[in-house]
Amino acid sequence: MVRRALSPQNLGYAQADKRLQILQLVGEQGSISQAARSAGVSYKAAWQAIHTLTNLAGMPLVDSAVGGSGGGGARLTPAGVHLLEAAQQMDVARRGVLARINAPS
Repeated sequence: MVRRALSPQNLGYAQADKRLQILQLVGEQGSISQAARSAGVSYKAAWQAIHTLTNLAGMPLVDSAVGGSGGGGARLTPAGVHLLEAAQQMDVARRGVLARINAPS
């Protein structure tokens, strides 16, 4: 019997990873609508992802300003930056565990 390698996708983190990707894109691009376009989701889906992460974190992750003649925008709060740093560390740890599990015995 051939043993198949496990991947991050096998562990069911895709939904959380997509939310984190949207949060990261907001930080990089300074716009929820631009982050949505870059992530390939609707503005509503991007806003819901940010809302869900904010509810789970229990604190604001994004400061946003409504558009208009002066323009709008969005930026990560310190908590948003901290969350992304923690998520990156967890991803490194997850990949390390998978590499050890998938290593030939």
